[in-house]
Amino acid sequence: MNYQEILKYFPFANAVYGKNDANPTPIPVGNSAPVVVENFASTAGSGFDGALYKNPATGKYTLAFAGSVQLGPDWLQADPILAAQRITALTGEWIGSWHPQMTDALNFAYAAVKQIRRDLETSGIQNPTMDQIRERLDVTGHSLGGALAEVVAKFFGLPGANIDGPGVSTLVGLSNFTQMQNTVAADSDLPGFQSNYVLQPGAFTANAFSIVGMAGTHLDGTNFDAETKASASFYAGSTLVVLGLQTGGLASLAGLGVLVNSVTDHPMGGILGKIEQALNIPTVGSLPT
Repeated sequence: MNYQEILKYFPFANAVYGKNDANPTPIPVGNSAPVVVENFASTAGSGFDGALYKNPATGKYTLAFAGSVQLGPDWLQADPILAAQRITALTGEWIGSWHPQMTDALNFAYAAVKQIRRDLETSGIQNPTMDQIRERLDVTGHSLGGALAEVVAKFFGLPGANIDGPGVSTLVGLSNFTQMQNTVAADSDLPGFQSNYVLQPGAFTANAFSIVGMAGTHLDGTNFDAETKASASFYAGSTLVVLGLQTGGLASLAGLGVLVNSVTDHPMGGILGKIEQALNIPTVGSLPT
């Protein structure tokens, strides 16, 4: 697992959690300052939260999406929908469903891309193309936010990282995704937009630290890697659950226990600890779970 690459995106994926109704301005990340994304409004009650950052020294932008914060709409609705995409490797069944947060993430990224284009025009670049915008933009997020980042990466062909979020292959095949592609393709303000970007190998990474990151299937071109414990927990847990459901025995409870144990590695604080240990760097302090 490329911990150094994860550490590159980790501060953005973590900082976006600091944006809420009480603190509407996201936390700065180093030289990167939050930029207000105009002409965007989230779906009422969806629980969506995202931020756009700009590094004035490099002219680079980063989109970051928050995962679940509380036992609210995002945890009770969006997370289970994503995690349930892959029922088990044994049954071979795949399911997926769209959620308003996914629409919000695409609309937020769409508004951000148009805003970046206006910024480039202000800086003297005439008629910036989509490729010129994409050269300056990447995307990340943790948990549910990581899955949203993967959806956006596919939509606009962006580099970035999904930090312990489910895979989204099922979601990008749904009509909701295609309809949004058609909308953006018809926008004359974004010349050069392609309706089916192919992720370049290694440009977008997905990293599983727990059972959450093992759910679903990650997109073609995604550089996916999983910690040994996450992988073992998924296969052991899903197998035991299926056996338990088939026999009505205690195996299902044992499987659920394995899954719950894996989720303890999911919070940002736990992931940071693993990164620090792997890179042999001093602990920078604890993070809220």
